[in-house]
Amino acid sequence: MSQEYRRRVDNPVIVKDEVGKARHSCYDLPPDGHAYGRVFPRDPEGAREVTSRWTQHLKSVQPADLAQDFRAINKTAVKRGVRPLESGTAKQMNTFRRGVDIRLNPPRNEDGSTVVRRPVDRSATYGRANLPSTPMQDVLHGAFASDFESEMSQRYEAYAEHDALEAPGGKHRIRTTKAQALRVGARRLAEAPPRILRPKDPFRHLTPRLLLQPLSAREKSAPEELDASHEVAEGGPETDAPDLG
Repeated sequence: MSQEYRRRVDNPVIVKDEVGKARHSCYDLPPDGHAYGRVFPRDPEGAREVTSRWTQHLKSVQPADLAQDFRAINKTAVKRGVRPLESGTAKQMNTFRRGVDIRLNPPRNEDGSTVVRRPVDRSATYGRANLPSTPMQDVLHGAFASDFESEMSQRYEAYAEHDALEAPGGKHRIRTTKAQALRVGARRLAEAPPRILRPKDPFRHLTPRLLLQPLSAREKSAPEELDASHEVAEGGPETDAPDLG
């Protein structure tokens, strides 16, 4: 397989790329100057034609109602001698209905239109109501702050009356809700110390194996002298043997 063939082939597995250049595409694509997308035809009527003449609006033609007026068709057939109830006249009646096209006339309104209109409440308003405008005079004069201060003073007076009636000389007790009581209980359980599984002093009931006598006053005052006397009684401290050589 020659190198020239590998450069011209469209198989991405065996295609050969040149040094310093990107590998050419193996897809069957249109040339570089091709424009993708849908081509829209040019509008023959441009801005000059639109501004130079005025086209009057024409009312669109409404499609005819497909419902036939069978009562009027039957009456017309009777007047013309076609009896739909007699035998042998079914084909004649079908032919007559095809030739006579009588449609139902919808009822007309007072203005002559045939559009079905529903009763509309003139007092009803549609859409979402706008927010009331901000009273700038109250904002500049500080009316909102005055209202808040008066409301807070009334609240404090109500607290004072409640304290005087229920707890004279005491503090005002704020009643808690059930949710607050549950949260307080859960917090207390979380902060409680862990329970000890074994007794505080497991060796309390055990006695020592060595029974030592209590020390005397002399032993307590001079423990070093007591140790020296014990060493002398046992043979004195260890000394190095003299060198006889």
